[in-house]
Amino acid sequence: NWQLRDGLRMVPRAGGAWLLAELVAHATGQPVMQQPVPKPLEHQGCDCALHSMLELKPFPRSNSDKDRKDAKGYVWRVDRFRGFAGPDSPASSPCQVPVHNDEPGAKLIVLDDVGNGFRHDPAVWPKALEQVADEKIILWKLARPLGESALAQRLLAQHRDRTVVVLDVDDLRAEGASISRQLSWERTASDVIHALANDRRFSQLRAMAHLVVRLDLEAALHVSRLDTTSDGKPARLLHSELTYQPDGIEGATRGEIPGDMLGFTSGFVARLAAELAQPGAASLDERIRHGIQSGLATTRRLFQQGFGSASAPPADLRSAVLPVTGARMEFVTLNAAPLVEKSFIPRLLDHVRQSPLEVLAGKIVLEGIKSALPAAPVAKFGKLETLDRTEIETFRSIRNLIREYLSLPAPERPLSIAVFGPPGSGKSFGVAEVAKSLGDVEKIEFNVSQFEGARQLTAAFHVVRDAVVRGRVPLVFFDEFDAEGHGHALGWLKHFLAPMQDGKFADGESTHLIGRAIFIFAGGTRHTFGEFARLTEKDFREAKGPDFVSRLRGHIDVRGTDRREPEDTIHVIRRAVLLRSLLQRKAPALFDAAGLLRLDAGVLRAFLRCGTFRHGARSMEAVIDMSLLAGREAFERSSLPGAQQLDLHVDAAEFMKLVKQDVTLNEHREKLARAIHERFLHEQTGRKPATDPSMQPWATLPENYRRDNFDQADDIARKLVLTGCDLQEIKEDDGLQRLVFGPEEIELLAQAEHDRWNASKRQQGYTYAPGDKRDVEPRTHPCLLPWSELPEHERDKDRITVRAIPEFLETAGFRVIKLP
Repeated sequence: NWQLRDGLRMVPRAGGAWLLAELVAHATGQPVMQQPVPKPLEHQGCDCALHSMLELKPFPRSNSDKDRKDAKGYVWRVDRFRGFAGPDSPASSPCQVPVHNDEPGAKLIVLDDVGNGFRHDPAVWPKALEQVADEKIILWKLARPLGESALAQRLLAQHRDRTVVVLDVDDLRAEGASISRQLSWERTASDVIHALANDRRFSQLRAMAHLVVRLDLEAALHVSRLDTTSDGKPARLLHSELTYQPDGIEGATRGEIPGDMLGFTSGFVARLAAELAQPGAASLDERIRHGIQSGLATTRRLFQQGFGSASAPPADLRSAVLPVTGARMEFVTLNAAPLVEKSFIPRLLDHVRQSPLEVLAGKIVLEGIKSALPAAPVAKFGKLETLDRTEIETFRSIRNLIREYLSLPAPERPLSIAVFGPPGSGKSFGVAEVAKSLGDVEKIEFNVSQFEGARQLTAAFHVVRDAVVRGRVPLVFFDEFDAEGHGHALGWLKHFLAPMQDGKFADGESTHLIGRAIFIFAGGTRHTFGEFARLTEKDFREAKGPDFVSRLRGHIDVRGTDRREPEDTIHVIRRAVLLRSLLQRKAPALFDAAGLLRLDAGVLRAFLRCGTFRHGARSMEAVIDMSLLAGREAFERSSLPGAQQLDLHVDAAEFMKLVKQDVTLNEHREKLARAIHERFLHEQTGRKPATDPSMQPWATLPENYRRDNFDQADDIARKLVLTGCDLQEIKEDDGLQRLVFGPEEIELLAQAEHDRWNASKRQQGYTYAPGDKRDVEPRTHPCLLPWSELPEHERDKDRITVRAIPEFLETAGFRVIKLP
């Protein structure tokens, strides 16, 4: 009796090109000419209509506890893809069906080409492809195989500049392209561009004017105009844009929410078609950009909605392609046009920032990453948050290793990973947060340098095995595994070889299986993997170092809070992220309701710019712990510990000098203001009448003009930060020359000075008025304009002033120096 048994209900739906036509019609609101859909669908055989079998199952709409507990929060999604059914003969292709009531004058042609013969049969191509017209746009949804075809030749010959090709990055991977997955947006985008530019199999693709590569639900790369040289080799990329979700990575959405779906590329193409069909003056590039942003939001919604509520029969997918409000806010589009032959894309953090690193770091501490850098790619693993591309790629590669290992039904041996970094760099914390983000693991720590003999290591393996027996996955940290053992450098390495390779350890005459476990070997005597794995050194070979390295499945170099090498330009960003995180955990009362941190500017400057934290992150944490913050709503200078306590963790004299830097300048405030006024008099003599109030000597200068000079003097410290400079007391006979700002720095500082002056005047109640209506009562001024609209002769006044900042500071006994 069918009522007494579980069963399946079969529901036919139009898919493929029929589904795409339905979505395009719904997204554009325009009439669509298409191949006829046979009715009824359930009577169609497999000779002409391919059958794709899906098993749907109720899944929670999201990962929230509310959706998981509430039956109303469940939607139909794909549980299993059961494959395709087509013509009985392997040599046969599905029959090709021409467009019904074809329209030669169609302005938008959407082609759904999955390699089933359509691309090689001109007889069934839309008649609109036969006519060349500038206003035509061809949107070619392409799937592998991606080799040469007659359709590509037609499009290149007659419609190259108006053809937009859309494909999935996994099709490029399946064709053999070496494209990384889930490391960083920069790495993936660079890999895609390199593959398109250099792989001969993609010669027709790269010749297209516009190529959009989907990176799952989180990003898309628009590559356009890959010019070629006379011999057909790629020359350079004239334009490309990466649209991405800053806090996501390829595949993250589908990894977080259960179930799967179909129609992602169709939904994406439908929204892109809707943007391309929009009338107006927007360029094709701009419409593609908006279509990509809207298309990504559509694919996200399509996945979340699935086939509709599981309390009703599976619905169609049309509602997913309606316009998504705020789609352009959720995704960021940035230019990513490098020289192809170098396969280089600028680091996105450098690409999106508009301010010097220290200014940006300060905003991160005070306002948070989202506010300071909404477009920057950021990776989160539990409590660990990072903007550093090197760290992002390293931790994600380790996360991928751990995830694959945890998915194995019965691994034969533990997963072994080595992690290196200076003391206090957060090695253990980072790896632990990455592992905990994937599941419930039990952290176990041993300090190998404190072991007195091999018996203690055996006892440690028993502790690990006990955790496995309890059903846990132990995350085992062997700290200082590279310490001296048995009187020899790296003497402990040989004891780890058998457990790493065979998943067993010996205790007397007995051998014990370890089971599923993750071994983390944290270096103590060497700060990088390169320092450890000196494969050519005799001592390393004798200590079984090469055998140990061969058993590792990954390694991490954690750089910590301080700058370790010249190319490490963003250590100040790492400090900023860590500082805000520590204060959020240890002193939440310092933050207001909007998440803004109340922190003294001098204290912030010292945390970000001091040369070294003696014990890395532990020292930064210690300075916070020693500060008087209990019951305080602001971190003030008076909250800092005394010099003797500070000196345990930083150079106290340097730290406090940075704290008091503005006070030091304030002591020379009048000297600086006078010097600024003297320069103004020198430059304006002969240009302004001597009777002008602003041209009077300092002693008789009206108070409002004095105040302007004092404000300029007070702003010098901020301007130095903008150019990456600092102050240094002038010592006799040091032989150093006065620093000279470059043209770009002068322009930056001049605009900053005008913006400061604008804000000051408006705060005083001044408004803009043309001409010379500068009466005090009406409070008007003709220079209250944006920098872009300011007359050139007025801009020169600001340039003259900022150019002389090093000279002004010399009058107060300071020299301007460039920070490293």
